[in-house]
Amino acid sequence: MSFRVSHIHDYDRFIAIDLGSYRVRASLYSLKEGSVILEWSASVRQNRKSFDMWVVSDMQWVALTLERAIHDASKNAKTIPDDIILGFSPEMCIYDIISTQYIRSDSEVSITMQEIDTMIEKIEYDSHLRAKEKAKHQYGLSSDDIRLLSSTLTSISIDEKRVKNPIWFQWKLIRITVLNVFCTSAEFNVMRSIVGSLQKRIISLIPLPLLLPKSIESSDYTHENNAYIDIGYMHTTILLEKDNEIIHFETFPFGTKMLLDMLAVELPECPYIEIENILSWSESKEKKEVYERIYGEYEDYIFDVFLSLVSSEKKIDSLRNIFVTGGIFDSSWLSGLFEKKLKQNYPHKFRFMKLSSLLEKQEEHKEFPTTHALSLLARELLLIKKDPVIRILRYVLYNYD
Repeated sequence: MSFRVSHIHDYDRFIAIDLGSYRVRASLYSLKEGSVILEWSASVRQNRKSFDMWVVSDMQWVALTLERAIHDASKNAKTIPDDIILGFSPEMCIYDIISTQYIRSDSEVSITMQEIDTMIEKIEYDSHLRAKEKAKHQYGLSSDDIRLLSSTLTSISIDEKRVKNPIWFQWKLIRITVLNVFCTSAEFNVMRSIVGSLQKRIISLIPLPLLLPKSIESSDYTHENNAYIDIGYMHTTILLEKDNEIIHFETFPFGTKMLLDMLAVELPECPYIEIENILSWSESKEKKEVYERIYGEYEDYIFDVFLSLVSSEKKIDSLRNIFVTGGIFDSSWLSGLFEKKLKQNYPHKFRFMKLSSLLEKQEEHKEFPTTHALSLLARELLLIKKDPVIRILRYVLYNYD
């Protein structure tokens, strides 16, 4: 745990992979003068036998799909990089937000990165115990075998004043808040084994929820009350953020496949591939009333979960921005219906935005917001290794001993 990143080796080119249960998206990036340069991207459909519900059931097929996506993304490159940063939705994502307050022995001595490191390590044990209890109550896991995926420093205060970077300050009282994300060791090892079978080196394995706020960090919306709704093929993730700090997130075991299955039951005569095509429609075509009715029922399910989560979070009075992402929002028709119903159900005024729309000025990135967020993390992990005295708030760092 903590902010020691000695395991990260130098790289100037890498591949960012968004490992979904429906599609694998891969992007090849290079680093030039501190900037991330996209060379090429590719998207490859997963084989249906690769996943059983949301669990990897065939590692070989997943690895083959990953390999194809990597080669497609590198088809214009002379060489394929050896380094991979991979984002995925864990089957069981357990998180713990923990704060600690530390009174320094000498307020005249400047705060160092090592001191912050030591503070975070001191709360590792307590956080791990709390995560094991959550795993037991939420998922019925009796095993203690859970693995830390990430440790994120989300908030720092010095003598009750919030700061972005505490290094070199000389005050007395430090308070930090750390968000730790865990998954089962079995799933962690599966991800590592899949990448290892491709003879690639892992920069980091990153749980999808932590990529959502990363997507907007260069925008003007970071210090507002934000919600993120990511509807994947098998998972839906909802994350709440206040003043650049993750307050709460949860991943639910349903996604776009649930909608497609509902439509398949209603329209048994339609081939499944035809039903899947609604995800790319710009407007409804045949059977408009049936599609809109079933989609409305699906939306009700999503909104019930979303509104319940928002209303239970006392730290946020009202949301200023609601960001959405996922294949379902590639259809302007479905996206429009979703926005309309959301505005009918949520009682406060808010902005509705697709995460991809924030990248419209960067034409090459807009279809791949997740791999773009991964590329920003890869760059910052390398920078913080070389220069720890930089803005450390909200960096996601990993340790794979």
